[in-house]
Amino acid sequence: MIDDVSLKEINIDDFIDTSSTAPTDCKIGDKSVQFVNDPGFENLGTSPVDSTFERMKVWKSFSWAGTDRNGWGNNGSTANAFLTFSNNGLHAGERPAIGQDLTLKKNTYYVVSFFAKLWNPIANPSPITVTFQDSNGVNSGTDNNTAMFKKNLDRVSFTDVGTSWVEKQAVLFTDNYVENRLVIFTTAIEHEGQINGYHVDDVRVWEVLEPEEAKLAINAGYKTGKNMNPNITVKFKDNDEFVSIPMENHVATHYEFGTAGIFIADLNNNLVPLAEGNSTVKCNVEVFGKTLTTNQLSLVVNDANINANKHIQRVDVSTAQAISTTTYTTVNVDVFDENDNYIFENETTKTVVSENKKVVFVRELTTGYHVLGISSGTSRIYATVQYNDSIGIGYVDLVVDTDNLLIDGSFEAQNEHSFWSFSGTGGGSGDDGQTNTYRRSGYANLWYMAPIFWDAHVPKTAYADIGQYVNLTPGKYALSVYINRYAAEGVEGRLSANGGLCTLSATPVDADGQIVGDVISREFDCSYGSFAYGKLSIVFDCVTASRYLVNLHIQGDAEFGYGMQVDDFELKQAVYPVQLFATLDETVTTLDIESIYSVYVYAIYEGDRREELNTDLRFFFDDFSICVYSNGYLFPKKEGETDLTIRATILDQTYETTLHLVVGGSGISQNDTNNTKLMIGLSIGGVALASIGTSTTIIVFRRKKRGV
Repeated sequence: MIDDVSLKEINIDDFIDTSSTAPTDCKIGDKSVQFVNDPGFENLGTSPVDSTFERMKVWKSFSWAGTDRNGWGNNGSTANAFLTFSNNGLHAGERPAIGQDLTLKKNTYYVVSFFAKLWNPIANPSPITVTFQDSNGVNSGTDNNTAMFKKNLDRVSFTDVGTSWVEKQAVLFTDNYVENRLVIFTTAIEHEGQINGYHVDDVRVWEVLEPEEAKLAINAGYKTGKNMNPNITVKFKDNDEFVSIPMENHVATHYEFGTAGIFIADLNNNLVPLAEGNSTVKCNVEVFGKTLTTNQLSLVVNDANINANKHIQRVDVSTAQAISTTTYTTVNVDVFDENDNYIFENETTKTVVSENKKVVFVRELTTGYHVLGISSGTSRIYATVQYNDSIGIGYVDLVVDTDNLLIDGSFEAQNEHSFWSFSGTGGGSGDDGQTNTYRRSGYANLWYMAPIFWDAHVPKTAYADIGQYVNLTPGKYALSVYINRYAAEGVEGRLSANGGLCTLSATPVDADGQIVGDVISREFDCSYGSFAYGKLSIVFDCVTASRYLVNLHIQGDAEFGYGMQVDDFELKQAVYPVQLFATLDETVTTLDIESIYSVYVYAIYEGDRREELNTDLRFFFDDFSICVYSNGYLFPKKEGETDLTIRATILDQTYETTLHLVVGGSGISQNDTNNTKLMIGLSIGGVALASIGTSTTIIVFRRKKRGV
C-alpha cells in the first residue's frame, strides 16, 4: 500500500555530492574535505555551459566534450567525461573542456587528482590540461564561445596518458582568489579525420598537506657531463611516508656545495658532476610554498666518474646588453665540450629560466631567449643544455634597478604568471607577441571591450578591474597607466571614438584585502578615443607604512560600452621637474619657411637629468597664420612673429614653456634660453600659475625647401 506521495522541485544546480570511492595513491592531499561536486559524473554528469556569468556549481562542458554513460568508467563505474581532440567538424585550436566552480581558500595550494585514458591513441596526442581560473573574471575571447574560459591562474599539462586508466595529480595555487573555476581541457588538432580523445573520471580536489621534511638520495655510478638524477622525497603532515615530488611549477631546487667547481645544478633538479674532487651536497627545495633543507651528502668525483665520451663540460651564459625594463635583451648561451671545443647551437636543445620570476622575465622568441626586467632585485638566470645524453648547466646573475614599485607593469609576463588580478563582466585578455601592434612597449598589453560579438550576454554597462597589491612606506607617490581608447559598438565589436569611464585608485588595505583608510581615486572621462596611448595619473600621500591595492576600474558607457588597450602601469616616488624645456632639432642652424621641423620637449630634473616628453602635450600659437603645429612638427607659413606656448601635465602639476618664433630676418640663430611657467595643482580640479625665466627667440629664415 502506498500513502502520502509528494513531489518536490529540486534545483540541480544546488545538488551537492562530493563523495567518491575510487582508489587513489595521492599522499599529499588532506582527504578529510573534497571540493568537487559529482566527481565521477555518475549523478548529473555534464551540461553545456550557457553564459559568461553562469555560476557552475555542477559540471559544465564546452565544444566536443560531455558525459559518457556507456559503462567503461574508472574502477568499474558507469559514467565518465570525454574530451575530443580530433574529429571531423572540430576546428584545430578549439578547446573542448569540462569545468566546475569551486569556493577555495586564497593563496593556498590544492592537489587536483583525476583519472584519464586515451581512446584511439595516436603517436603525438594533444596534451590534457588542468587549470584554475578566476570564475568571476573577464571573458578572455580565446575561443568562439568563451563562456567556459576566464583568466588563467595556474595550470599543468600532461602528455603521458595511455590507453589504460591512470591517476594524474596536479598541484595548483589559488593566488588571491576565493572563487576558482576548475577546467580540464584539451586542444583540437587535425589528424586525418580520425576520432581521438580522452576519457576523464573521478576528479577530486584536496587542500595540500603541509610539507614537513625532505630527503636527498643519489645513486653511485654517475659520470661527468651527465645528470646524476638525484631523488628528492618529501614527507607531509599526518603522513609518515616520504613521497617523490614531480618538478612542476611550484617546486624548485637550490643546491649548496661545500667545494666550488666540482658539481653544478639548476632549479629543475638536474645535478651534474664537472671535475675530480670532493664536496658536500645538500638541497634547499621549494615545495608548495615552503622551503625544506635536505640531509647533506659527501660525494667524490674520481677517475671512475670521468666520462670518456664527448660531453658538455662548460656552459657560459651572458647577455648582449645590460638588462633593461623597457627593451628585451638577448641571452647568449655558449657550450663547450671536454676539450674546450665549441658545440654548435643546432646540435643542442636548451631551456632558460629565471630563478626570481618577479624580477626577471624570460621570453623565448624565434631568435632565441631574451630577458626583461620587471621589478627591482636580483635573479640568477639558468641555462640547461642537452647534447646527446649529456647535460650542461650555466648561469648568470642579473640585477634590475627600476623606480617602478609594481611587478610587470607592462604585462609582459602576465600570460605565464599572475602578478596582476583581473575581474569584471566584460571581455578582456592580453595581446602578446612579436607581431602585436597594439602594445605601447615590449610585446604585450591588455585589452578590454564591452559589448563583445562572441558573447551576447556581455552588456555595454560591463566593467573591468585591473589591480596589484604593493607595500608602501611613508611618502608621496605617483600612480599612472597608459590607455589607448576605443569602444566596441554593437555586437560586431567595431571600433568608434566613444565610450568608457576610467577610475585610477590607490586603496590602503589589510592582509585580507579589507579597506583600512581613505581611498585615493580620480575619474577620467574616456568618451573620446584618440587611437593613441594617453596617460592617466594620480598623486597621493602615504602617511604610514601600509599595504595598498592600486587599481584601474573601467566602466562601460550605457550607449557606447567601452574599449581600450592598457599598458605600462607605474607606481613611483613622486619626483617633479624643475622646468620644462623645448627646442627644435639641434642640428638646425637656419630654418627654411617652407620646411618642416621637429619640436622636442623635455622635463628637466635636478642634476640636469632630462626626460623627453611625447604625450600629454598641448601647443598654442598667438598667431596661427605665422606657424602651425601638427603631429610633432612645426610648419612655418609666412613672415612675422608669434609665440608658441607648450603645456605639459606631469603628475598633478602642469608646466609651460614659450618659444618666440620670428619668421624673416637674417643672421640670427636659435637661442638656448627658456621661459617656464609652473602651474601647481591645488586639487584635482584647480591650478595656480607662477612664472620664471626669460623667453626664447627662434628666427625662421625664408629659404628654398629642403628635406626633413
